Amino acid sequence: MYREIDHKADLFYEIVAENVDELLSDIVKILLENSSEKYSENKNILLIECLKNFTKKCYNIDVTNVNTNNEFLDWLFDTVNEIISLIDSGFYPFKTEQGCVYFCERRINLAIKALTYHNLSMKYHEGKLYVRMVFDV
Repeated sequence: MYREIDHKADLFYEIVAENVDELLSDIVKILLENSSEKYSENKNILLIECLKNFTKKCYNIDVTNVNTNNEFLDWLFDTVNEIISLIDSGFYPFKTEQGCVYFCERRINLAIKALTYHNLSMKYHEGKLYVRMVFDV
């Protein structure tokens, strides 16, 4: 679950996730909502095409074993910016599963340039991840 928070110039989101898989899924949804590729009726056709030829990139981290909050934030910063870079390079993220993001070749235009460290925060409380992030647009 995620929601946009008002911000002066950039995009500010808060995500509440049960695990890293849900966090990655919400991040991909945020990126796609801020792109030229909106969810549409053709999504099933796109999924069928993507399943024919795809690349899988896995991002493995266990939040319960993170030594410091900074270690997780560094991982999150690097992971999200790598996903943004892959999208900018012509790879469309069409599925997330078990800490992996599946990409197929499809060019879309992102409004988001990068995840910033500004206001980037994470709390792990009662089995849930509470993440706040600001994207540069």
